[in-house]
Parts: sequence; C-alpha cells; structure tokens
Amino acid sequence: MVAVERDCDFPGSLPDHILILGGGRWARVLVDVLCGLLPASVGLAVCSPRGAEALNTWIRERGLGNRLQVLDGRPERLSRGHTAVIIANAARDHVTAASWALGQGAAVLVEKPFALTLNDAYSLSAQAAERGQFLAAAHVFRFARYLETFAHHVAAAGEVQSIAVEWADSVGERRYGENKQYDPGVPVYVDCLPHVVSILQTVFASFPMAGGPVDVEAGGSRVRIPLTLAGHPCQITLERNAPQRRRVIAVETTKGTLELDFSTEPGVIRQGAVMHNADDTWGVAPRPLASLLKAFLVAAGGGPIDPRLGLDTAFRACGLIETTASSYQAAVLPWVTEALAAGVTVDGSLRYALRELLEAEGPLTTGDLEAQIARLRARFRVLQSVDELQALPNVIRACAKG
Repeated sequence: MVAVERDCDFPGSLPDHILILGGGRWARVLVDVLCGLLPASVGLAVCSPRGAEALNTWIRERGLGNRLQVLDGRPERLSRGHTAVIIANAARDHVTAASWALGQGAAVLVEKPFALTLNDAYSLSAQAAERGQFLAAAHVFRFARYLETFAHHVAAAGEVQSIAVEWADSVGERRYGENKQYDPGVPVYVDCLPHVVSILQTVFASFPMAGGPVDVEAGGSRVRIPLTLAGHPCQITLERNAPQRRRVIAVETTKGTLELDFSTEPGVIRQGAVMHNADDTWGVAPRPLASLLKAFLVAAGGGPIDPRLGLDTAFRACGLIETTASSYQAAVLPWVTEALAAGVTVDGSLRYALRELLEAEGPLTTGDLEAQIARLRARFRVLQSVDELQALPNVIRACAKG
C-alpha cells in the first residue's frame, strides 16, 4: 500500500490501486473527485465494456490521459499490491460486479442501490465476512453536513408530528456539467429510496418502515410512498421528468413547520419567517462525496472504519424496495394491461411504463424499443382470455424474444 505523508489529509496508508467499474456520468464524477483527493502514486483505472470509447474521449478533453487508465473489460487479475474497487455500473449488475471484486481480494464500495433484493445484499455481506474483506455501501447523504445541521434544528423544534419528503428530477437536468440521465429499466423507487432512507437515518437516527400501498401516477414516473418513522407518518414523493428539481424535507412539530430545501446544495432551513444557511462551511470544507470517498479509502488502506459506510442502511433500503415493489406492480401492471388491451395511443405515461418493463433486463436501442412496443400492442389485440391479459410480464418476455 502507498504510504501517505503526514501533511496529507489521509491518515495512514492508501490502496496502491483503485478500479472503478462503470463508465457513466456518476463514474466520471467519481473520477473527478478521486483525482482531486489522491496522490499521483495511486493507480486509477475505470472499466467500462460498453463505454470505453466515450470514456477515452472524455479523458482527452479533461487532460487526464496520464492519470487514468481505461479498460474495456474486467481484468483477469487485479494489479499487484492492494486494490480497492468502486462499483458504479448499472444497478442490475452491482451484485455480480461486487462479488467478482471480493473474489479478487479487493476492498469494495458499492454505489446505491447496493442490491436489488435483500437476499442478494445479505449474500454479498456473507461473502465479505467469510473472506475477511471490507465491503462498504455508498450512501452519500450520510456525509452531508447540512442534514446534520437540520437534525439539530429538528431536535430543538418540539415533538415531531409528521414528515414529508419530496424528491423530483427535472427533464434535461444538468449536474456536474453533464445532462443527468436515469436508467429507464430501474423504477424510480429503486433508484431513490436508498437516498431517502439514508437522509431520514441521518436526520432522525431512525429507519423508516412501510406504511401502506403506494400511489402510482404518470405510468410510474411519479410515486407516493406512505411510510412510518418512529411511529410518525412519513410521506415520500418521488418523481422523474418533473418541471423542476426538488429536494425538500418538511417536518411538522408541536412548534410549527421546519423545512430543509436542498434542491440547490447545501440548502436553506426555514422555520416560520426565519431562514438559515444549512452549511456555512460548504465553500471551504469537503463536500459529501469527497468525505465519503476519503472515509472508504482510509478504511480500505487498513485505517478505522467510519460507521456511516456500514451495511445497515443498505439492508434497510433493500427491504423497503422489496416491500414497495409488490404494491407498485399491483398498481402498474393492471393499468398497462388495460391500456394495451384497449388499444390506446402510446402517450408519455404509457411509454414510460412500457420502457421500464421492456428494459428491465438491459438498455434497448430506439429501434428495438419501438419494435418491441409494436409487437406487444399487436399481441394484445389478439389476446382473448382474462388469464392471458393478466400475464403481462410473460407476454413482455415473449415479445422481447420476437
């Protein structure tokens, strides 16, 4: 491992090499932050089987050619020395990638969602424990000082009555200099509930629990999820393709409403007519992602393990995703089935739902997507039995095969 000088921000040692699995926008954000954190002696590589060419172009534009290696496939063996691996590829591939990295003897950090099922999350944890390796979950909001500040305000604001969280991503939103895109095969609740769980844990030192059936709108692009938190009602609203970006927590207390709006970080805390900057040190202190990565690299190098990297948040989020899935599907599948059987025009809401279902196993080209939608609509025009109409997932699989 690379020894770090005393005047460096890192105590102890660092891994000799860091490998990022994934080549999308978030992987590039990770690269940017790591390049600012790490000494040049730490090797840095990115592996992206489908995006290596685009990554190389991005690297040339950023002038990082001497700092970063791009791989178009996983190496058979990791480089000599101590390697840390960060999993930032498609959510459906997280478990396979993390299992491979653990099998290579690496310390591993997995981006959200940690896994798509609770059993897979437990399986990864057991694999790491059996091998005595460090496995961490990346929940960036556990490192947000503005949430810690808000938690102090909430604790002083009287008894909590109810909680509401709004999380909305706008159409064509730009983040870190690039257009933000979501994986259309991953439902919004799978993508965003890990964030919500970590936010609520940070503010209330408690985990939310399922509170009832979800309300699904706009083909699944807007979902309202009733939860409970320490016995209090907690309403979660998640939305894609919204008119504007929204990140808001509102807490009703016996002394009035307390709100944190961090749509633009670090956000503003409002209590009645009084407003506070949620983080006065935002411009000079490390940002949440830098703090998370630093904590992981310290632990991966054999230093102390920050409890905010623990897997308890990931387990709770995975459990809540599973609970939400059954209620979500019970709302979406009949609606899509009825729309297809009625032969309605494929509008924005129906297209959103169909794309989510058809791309669940991986991305499709525009041509393939349109062909599968056409086959699906034709199939439903000739279906007769109620049983066939209710077997939407099986019909989709058949149409996907042509």
